[in-house]
Amino acid sequence: MHLGKHTLARAMPGLLTDIPLNILDFKTAAGATLSASAGAGYFGITCTPGTVAQLISEAAQNNTKTPIAAIEYVLPDYYQPGRDITLIANVSRTVSAGTTLSGTIDFSVYEQADAGTGTTDLCATAAQNHATAAADYSFTITGAGLAPGDKLLIKMTATAIEGGNTGTVVVNVNSVRVNLNF
Repeated sequence: MHLGKHTLARAMPGLLTDIPLNILDFKTAAGATLSASAGAGYFGITCTPGTVAQLISEAAQNNTKTPIAAIEYVLPDYYQPGRDITLIANVSRTVSAGTTLSGTIDFSVYEQADAGTGTTDLCATAAQNHATAAADYSFTITGAGLAPGDKLLIKMTATAIEGGNTGTVVVNVNSVRVNLNF
């Protein structure tokens, strides 16, 4: 019998707290489905069945690329009301001999009311610089006022910067996970 992470978290709170978000479910900031190719202001999806699904930026060369992706997440019934939440993004950069290489990863999170209105940004963590090697970057979401069943709109913004016109930089988002901090 296979038990999913949500089932195990309900049965044994504290055992599993990182719930992966499905990379293939991310959309553009306008809500359109992402394609295989990144474009101005949005990520592309690379998917190799059996190995990996990633969000990828356009290649920055002597400029800055700023892709955005969004996903909705409904707080599960075992979420403890008011508790802060942590988003964890595993991010890396693919570099092709560029100079002045850098980039950031950032999240904005909004509670969505049934009436279609949202809150101010609940993410308490500022944008973080990401490295070439894959690494986890954590962001705290303020849980005050949140309860099971609340819908969150999670917006992720990255930057890829190459300033020497000598190569390219691509941001790779390898995974995004939600930690409910039991």
